[in-house]
Amino acid sequence: MQVWPSPEVAVQVDATDEVGLARIVANVYRDGKLVKSTQSPATGRSGSHTATLTLPDGAYTLRYNAQDAAGNISKTSTFDFTVDATAPTVTVKDGASFTSGDATAGYEKVSFKLADPGKVDRVELNGVVKDLTDNPWSDLNFVKPGVFGAVAGANVLIVHDVAGNTTRVEFVLR
Repeated sequence: MQVWPSPEVAVQVDATDEVGLARIVANVYRDGKLVKSTQSPATGRSGSHTATLTLPDGAYTLRYNAQDAAGNISKTSTFDFTVDATAPTVTVKDGASFTSGDATAGYEKVSFKLADPGKVDRVELNGVVKDLTDNPWSDLNFVKPGVFGAVAGANVLIVHDVAGNTTRVEFVLR
């Protein structure tokens, strides 16, 4: 299954027919319901239909076929894809056992809750990468200078989801 990190999805369906083409159709479904229908007239023995669709996050099925000049319709083929244009959320965990200090004065240690319905892929802290298990949520706990690439002073945490969206968090450790 293909995952798009953008709400804009480019569709292209190519077809050929010895008799000659009449049209090429591409329909997008979500939960079995038609969401977008696109088609192009075609002439000649080969053709291409392209469309750019703007879709909200979710799982979709593209169903496509072609009709020839004699009226015959090809077997409908399908392609499943997911749109995930939403970046992961990153929140600081409350509670002295997880976090001490604050965003204004800096943290002595800080823990983060990471979430993304499309699954969190990995985190990067000051260039040090930690691969995660591709779950809808994860944690990065007990970050302090000297742990997992963290340093005293300014730090940059980048959280990646499996679609390629990122969230950047800057914080200070003391």
